[in-house]
Amino acid sequence: MNPFSALKNLPLWLLLAGLLTLVSGLLTSPRQFGLVRGGPLKEITQGDGWLCSAPFPQQLPGSHTRRFLPPDHPFLGEDGRPLSRPDSGRKGIERYGEGRFRIAKDVVQFSSSDGTSPVQNGRSYRLAVSALSVPEWLLLTLWAVAALAWLSVAVQLSRQGRPKRLLRLLGQIPSLFQLANGQPMLERLSRFLLPIPFFAGIGIGLAVCLAAGNRAAGVDLYGDRSRFLFQVSPEGYIYPTVDNLLQFIRGKASTDKTLVLVAGSSILLGVGQQEEHLWTNGLQKELGDEFAVVNISFRAAKLTSAGLPLAEMLSKEYSRWCLVTDTPPCTAPDWLVFNGSSSYVYPYDY
Repeated sequence: MNPFSALKNLPLWLLLAGLLTLVSGLLTSPRQFGLVRGGPLKEITQGDGWLCSAPFPQQLPGSHTRRFLPPDHPFLGEDGRPLSRPDSGRKGIERYGEGRFRIAKDVVQFSSSDGTSPVQNGRSYRLAVSALSVPEWLLLTLWAVAALAWLSVAVQLSRQGRPKRLLRLLGQIPSLFQLANGQPMLERLSRFLLPIPFFAGIGIGLAVCLAAGNRAAGVDLYGDRSRFLFQVSPEGYIYPTVDNLLQFIRGKASTDKTLVLVAGSSILLGVGQQEEHLWTNGLQKELGDEFAVVNISFRAAKLTSAGLPLAEMLSKEYSRWCLVTDTPPCTAPDWLVFNGSSSYVYPYDY
């Protein structure tokens, strides 16, 4: 059996409608199909608040404004990690930062993910946009033609009096997954799935994952930042594990120093404060080198979210330590008084 015989039996008008839909989708969202062009941001200048500006890379195509179709958001990476708040307002970038960015004509306005100045933090920022920039009116025309093609398919099927013909034709598609001798491909592959090798492979894979996780637990993944803002937080759908936080603290505070562990809500996190004006940096200067101030605060976090459990764990390593928080010590953990209406819910406490 020819594995592509099912395609020959499909009517031309049906293939044409599918092709038009595919082309329309490709031109509407080229980045979803891997059609991307990128370039680094150069000549970065500091603006008001958190905002920084850089000229739009000249080698990249410009974008067209869309009013009806979903926007094709650009990609701005910070050392390869995406900043996930595109098309933010200028005021929002100036006041809050946290990786917000926008493209204003020939200028890229953005902020770093952790409150540091992109002019001084030594990180590389790279903008990526779709390789194809098509005007919205042309995209709307293509989608209208594709819709008319599918409408024509429905009309022809109804005229033939056999509305189930389309389902019968599409039912021939599974023959694409059969080998030339007529034997199903999955049946041929199932001969290699013997029980002992199959379950042995699962066990080896789990063992490798456990070993890799144990290895990663001893690495300070977030040592390049001084606090956990939007990008690495429950709000950004990234939950640093207990080992992540322990390595973060150990990397910033040696055991011969007095550990000052700051664990609270957005107040102690310093939301709205730039890195050079962060209050914990000022506290470190006031206390001197005999102390190590480490900030593990999160937005809307409680004393039980991270501070109290980690302080108990680290009390065996640090002979001198203190815990700074802005929540009452009698606060119940989130799992005990779950509030589903809150925007900052911690599904587990450490």
